[in-house]
Amino acid sequence: MKKYRFSCGCEFAIEDKHVVFVPDIDEIPLDCQRTWDLISEGDCKGVFQLDSSFGKSYAKKLKPETIEHLAALGAILRPGSSEAYRDGKSVTDHYIDRKNGQEAVTYFHPSLEPILKDTYGEMIYQEQATLIAQQLAGFDLAEADSLRKAIGKKKADLMAKMKDKFLKGCKKVGILTEDEAEQIFGWIEKSQRYSFNKSHAVSYAMIGYLSAYAKAHFPKHFFKANLMWAHKSPNPLLETKELVYNAKNSYVEVEPPNFPLLNSNFEIIDGKIYFGLENVKGIGQSNITQMQEYITKLEPKLGKPRSWTWLDFLIYLAPNVNKAVVRALIASGSLQHIPGSRRKKLLEFDTFIKLTDNE
Repeated sequence: MKKYRFSCGCEFAIEDKHVVFVPDIDEIPLDCQRTWDLISEGDCKGVFQLDSSFGKSYAKKLKPETIEHLAALGAILRPGSSEAYRDGKSVTDHYIDRKNGQEAVTYFHPSLEPILKDTYGEMIYQEQATLIAQQLAGFDLAEADSLRKAIGKKKADLMAKMKDKFLKGCKKVGILTEDEAEQIFGWIEKSQRYSFNKSHAVSYAMIGYLSAYAKAHFPKHFFKANLMWAHKSPNPLLETKELVYNAKNSYVEVEPPNFPLLNSNFEIIDGKIYFGLENVKGIGQSNITQMQEYITKLEPKLGKPRSWTWLDFLIYLAPNVNKAVVRALIASGSLQHIPGSRRKKLLEFDTFIKLTDNE
C-alpha cells in the first residue's frame, strides 16, 4: 500500500483503487486553510464541541484561524463569558468583535495587559483570574486557587471573604486604586462563575480541529464514523437524520441498507456509505450471522444474493429466518434490488408464510 500526501500535508493511501484514511496526528498541519474555512463557515456537524447550533453560529461569527482562537471559542461559549456583561455586551461578544477588528482592544489598566494580551483584553480563562489575584493582590498559588473554587461554588459568604481578602491585598500591593480593585474583582466574579482553564480549552480545541480536518479531507470516513456512533447520542434518530442530511450537502452519498451486501454496520462500499443490516430496527448481529450461514449454503445453487429473484428469496431463505427479521428487511428497503414495492413484497410475504407445504 503506497502512501501519498496532499499539498496541505494530509496523508492518504491508495489500496485496490480506493482512498484509505491514514490518520497520523503528528503529521497533521495546524494551518490547513481548508479546515479553518470549514469551521468558519459553520459547517460543524460532527465537529467536537461545535456540533450544536450555538457552536456553529459562533464559529461563523468568530471565524477562528488558529488553535488559540479555537480554544478561546470553546471558552467563550460557556456561561461565564456569555452571561458576563460589560457596557451592554457580553464578554463573548467583546472577544469576537475585538478579534475581528470591530472593537478596539483595551486593558482597563496597564497591569492587565501581560495577562490578557492573548485574549484581546478579555478575561476568559481561569488561569487569568488566578494570575490577577497573584500579581495584583499578592495571593499565593493556594489562595488564588481558593478564589477560583469560591467563585465556582457560588457561596455568598465565601465570596464576601475572598473579596475582602482581594481588596486588602490590592491595597497592600499598591498597583490598583480601591475603585479599580473593586471593578476588577466584579469582572472576575462574573466571568469566572463557569469558565474553562486554558489547558482544558486547548485540549478541546485540538480534538475539535482534528475532527474538522478529517471532515474537510476525508468526509466519507468522517460521516461513516459519526453515523456508527450516532446511537450513543441522546436522540439517535435525530442525530442520524442530521448526519445524513449534512453528508448529502457535503456530496457524500448515504444509501439505505442493502441485503446483498450483508454488511452489519455502516460501511463505505464503491464510494458510498451504506447503512448496515444491524442498523435496521429488529435485526441483530445473530440474525445477520444466521442469514450469512444460509446464504453460503445457497450460493452454489442460486449464486450471489444480488442475482436472486423474489421467489428465490421467499422459497429458500425466508422460511429459515425469523419472520420479524424478513418484515424488517422489506420495510427498511433492504431488498430494493428486487423489483416491486415494499408494500407489495410485505403482502406477498404474508401470503406466502400462510401456505401449507402442499400448496
